[in-house]
Amino acid sequence: MESEKRPTPQQAAPKKSASESTEMALSPEETARALDIARDLVKAGIPVFSAAPNSSEPGTFLYPRDWEGTRPDESWIDRWEPGWALCAVGGHLADVLDVDPRNGGDASAEQVRAAGQWPRSFGQQATPSGGTHDLISATGERKLSDFLPGLDLQSGAADGTGRGFAFIAPTVRPSKVDGVARPYRWIVEPDTAALTEFRGADDSTAGIVARVHAKRTRKASTSAARTGMVADAPDVIRRVEQLRDELAAAGDGANDMAARLAWNAGQYVGAGQVDTATATRIMLAALDGWTYQHPADEQKMRNTIRSQIEKGMSYPRAWEAPRVAEWQATADTTGQGGLVSQAAPQHTGRLRAHLLKRSELGKLPTPVPLIEDVMHRETIVVLAGKFGSYKSFVTVGMGCSLASGQPWMGHKVPKAVPVLYVAAEGAYGIRKRVDAWEAAHGPVPDTFYLLPVPARLLVSEDVAEVDELIGELGIKVLIVDTLHASAPGADENSSKEVGPMYDTLRGLRERHGLTTILVHHTGHAGERARGSSSIEDDADTSFVIKLEGDDRGAGTQRTLEHRKAKDGALLEPVPLKLTLVPGTDSGYVEPGAIPSANFLPDGLSARAVIKALDDLGVPQNTGRDICKAALAKVGFRVGTNLLAEAVKRRRAGETGQEESP
Repeated sequence: MESEKRPTPQQAAPKKSASESTEMALSPEETARALDIARDLVKAGIPVFSAAPNSSEPGTFLYPRDWEGTRPDESWIDRWEPGWALCAVGGHLADVLDVDPRNGGDASAEQVRAAGQWPRSFGQQATPSGGTHDLISATGERKLSDFLPGLDLQSGAADGTGRGFAFIAPTVRPSKVDGVARPYRWIVEPDTAALTEFRGADDSTAGIVARVHAKRTRKASTSAARTGMVADAPDVIRRVEQLRDELAAAGDGANDMAARLAWNAGQYVGAGQVDTATATRIMLAALDGWTYQHPADEQKMRNTIRSQIEKGMSYPRAWEAPRVAEWQATADTTGQGGLVSQAAPQHTGRLRAHLLKRSELGKLPTPVPLIEDVMHRETIVVLAGKFGSYKSFVTVGMGCSLASGQPWMGHKVPKAVPVLYVAAEGAYGIRKRVDAWEAAHGPVPDTFYLLPVPARLLVSEDVAEVDELIGELGIKVLIVDTLHASAPGADENSSKEVGPMYDTLRGLRERHGLTTILVHHTGHAGERARGSSSIEDDADTSFVIKLEGDDRGAGTQRTLEHRKAKDGALLEPVPLKLTLVPGTDSGYVEPGAIPSANFLPDGLSARAVIKALDDLGVPQNTGRDICKAALAKVGFRVGTNLLAEAVKRRRAGETGQEESP
């Protein structure tokens, strides 16, 4: 056959190495070729969707709703524009094997190759972070991250659940290594004809599938073992039925609730307490009797429940049956006595052991300051702000001060303590910020520890390892940046889901005398922490950084407001400014008001702007943007309204020369 003479994808010689391929942006010709390749994938039966950039969080994208159900359709590629992402969905003709060298992917890939289990590759692209994406035959497996360190399988089950996707060229994203925006680039172009030939007959994926199954088994057994009292099967089924009834009572239109409750059911499946089919059957029964505005809405809701159960399985959490004392069997059931029983109650005496008389109140612990007048030891602190509000600048400076014992924004640090900073949204820029802080305040000791990956507060394995690290290193302050990135899949609008996170932090506090500082986002108004009010209510101390207006530039005033102090007085609002440090390409935040942008530093207004432009030799008919750039080069910062007035008057012939008397 002619196809037998064609070289296999592994034999094709890549034109560039993965590292070379990420050094420059795609040329117009390369971009056009990448779009053609995307069309070839669609024609072969691989769905590809486009996603617009997210202006509120640069470097991220706004994925289409129900992208998991995307069908092969070239119109998605027609919508693509520069700056948008293209994403190939797994689980159809092909899956994607993602190798991340930052997390041990190279070593894991070598391990698989040495065992003769690396699957047949039908194309390979380089990622912005120095990794690779291999296009392999569809495995029929649900997607799974880190089935080996640094190896992810972006795939999908035959029933449409557990879908994953991979970015493809010409998408441009910030590198997770240095933050520089680079494109995905094909280094071995996909061979869709060979993919089609091997459909359903490619046994080279067997080794990967076996490792995926082994990982799922380990996750389920580990979660069940660490949870403590695990409910038996009937209890778990009753719990899933409770979730079903809660969803059924909500009625049609409760999409977010359906996703959340199905996710919870999936966690019990992942923990090995109930099988997928049973959980799915029970949850789908909640939809009986619902009405829908459009016939397709019912199928979408069913797909949502199935897919969320699959996603929840990746974060297994065993259901714990409530402890019911034997004496409750004889409790008053009339509704007048609640849990009070005529029978002799049984208890452990825990409450009596903590009971104090008035004369014994002096035994209560006195709050010990961590930063004087700001926060105390062994507390939970929330610092919230919009993106670009200097949240991370503030908390990096706070961590440096606590580790070194140097004052923080004029407030004394009584004692230096070991600090663990969890950069859950990425560590790019933190080294420069620490360098800048050190240049201004002095060296930071090695008791400042950085964890550049998320520590998930609702995943038992991560919590156990954080607990271990805190004990080994003697950590006294844990900074979590951010809360949202440290609890993937959690509904931050639900106090029921925020509660377990705080329970984890309180447990760490009791074991280690720990203070936790949670960095969080604010809502649209920027007045308080985003999500459930319990995020601030359950904290001991809370702060919000507010911006004057929507501009995130250095000329916008930020103000730190103290919203809550459980033991102590509230601080007055503190204006913040960013001070740049030469040679570090960064800076540090300190108290200070920013001069009004409507005046030059000497207090002059439009006439002074006109004179400055004249002195710089800027032509009189020059537009506002060029005038603004010319002034910025010499250090003049001018407000938009003032500059517009000055440009208008210059174009009318006014100059900055003094008129003769």
